[in-house]
Amino acid sequence: MQHASRVSCLLALYSVLGFAGVGARRVQRRSVHAKMSPMNKSQAQPTEPFDVVFTLLSTEGSIYDKYIFTVADHVADGLIKLLPEKFQTENFIVSVAKKAIEGMTVTLTVQIQDYDLSKVLGSDFAAHVNALEATLERLQMSERYALVKKSTAELVRAGLMTELPAILKDILTDQFVECDMPAIAQPIPSRSNPFQATGAPLPDRVLAHNPKMYYRVEIPDEGEDWVLNNLFVEGAEDQAFLYGVRFQLEQKVPIKIEEKFDGSLKIWVTTQTEQEGVEFRNFGMVVEVHDFEPTKLIAQAKGKAVGVQYARLFQELEYMREQGFEYAEILIENVRAEVWNMAIEGLRTKLPAHLHEMFGAEMWAVTKEVYKTLRDVSKVGRCCSPASEGEGQMFYVDKEMLGGAGIAGTGVFGRSGHCPTINLEQSCKSPESMLRKYMGAVKTHHRSIQDCFDIAPSRAHLKLKASHVKGLCSSDQ
Repeated sequence: MQHASRVSCLLALYSVLGFAGVGARRVQRRSVHAKMSPMNKSQAQPTEPFDVVFTLLSTEGSIYDKYIFTVADHVADGLIKLLPEKFQTENFIVSVAKKAIEGMTVTLTVQIQDYDLSKVLGSDFAAHVNALEATLERLQMSERYALVKKSTAELVRAGLMTELPAILKDILTDQFVECDMPAIAQPIPSRSNPFQATGAPLPDRVLAHNPKMYYRVEIPDEGEDWVLNNLFVEGAEDQAFLYGVRFQLEQKVPIKIEEKFDGSLKIWVTTQTEQEGVEFRNFGMVVEVHDFEPTKLIAQAKGKAVGVQYARLFQELEYMREQGFEYAEILIENVRAEVWNMAIEGLRTKLPAHLHEMFGAEMWAVTKEVYKTLRDVSKVGRCCSPASEGEGQMFYVDKEMLGGAGIAGTGVFGRSGHCPTINLEQSCKSPESMLRKYMGAVKTHHRSIQDCFDIAPSRAHLKLKASHVKGLCSSDQ
């Protein structure tokens, strides 16, 4: 009886697919009324049904030959009883239903209701699937196991769809029924993407955050002595002080962060001042995460036990990927992206406090757009105010209206001086010699560039809130 060996071929097919432990077993004929024996179930779920179509060519000499007008119906009824019994001995529970009879053409709907995962796909594969389920449950990601479970069911379904036409033809031949080669009506799932045949998409990929974070940094006056004593020689000139601070930030912040996160997070730091800028103590800083170890990072953030579970999760998903499952690779990428995003967001919000603790510096996280805008406006102007600190009227002064030519003629101005005398009512630069004549004019002091701008809550846009000083006061004002 060839159909018995065909079922053995079905089981062998799973072995060819790469699953160990799947051996060929012969199917013994049993009574159509035989009772189904219980299976060692592995929480398998019913697969998607599929249709098999064949056309009868001859029933001469078969038990169906006497049914002249309803032979196709009787052949279908016989298979509905026979096929489930044949597959049950191979650790499947299969349902078969009559879908359509058109002349001598029969369409049957087949669905796998249950199967023993360890016997169908191998004990090793089953152990990894079960371990993956347990790990996802502990990490409160049980919804993701549904994808693993469904894809496994689709692989089992693919094996049956591949071999069933030949098995069915052999069964009918055994009963002296001739037919064309049965055909499966639906596409057969592939190993790498089991859902493709059903039209279901692969899981969406989690978008990883940009590894670059943008900040504005300010070294306050009161922190000067502390910073100088800890970084370099006290009393350094303004420009030397600035470059010293920047150098220390670029060198020491990555080391401190790596120590703080126990080597699980590595960053690069780049400080940027404008070549023609007028800012001294306020400059830009870009932090870029270039490497991270997700399991160590999780262990530090959420505890060693959770870190161990994540390590197991990656181990089981890696096994699935090695078996050729494309969805497993996407799950690995998604979990890494989620940990990555958690690290980026945590660093973005906590780094200002770390930097203040380390260097006494103030930091503001901004978007890339705000960062570039602040850099650009720092090149061509300076924020000044009659009050050196706190609230007060702000003026954004064009570079041409600032006093002097900057340090050594560079156009880069120190923190003391160079903010002009401004007529408060007219928002214009008042010459020093006219200060007493025009009592509305006062000496102004340097303020941080962002003091002159409103930053939206999203920190995506800037709006000038200060009065704009573009020119000299005229003599008749």
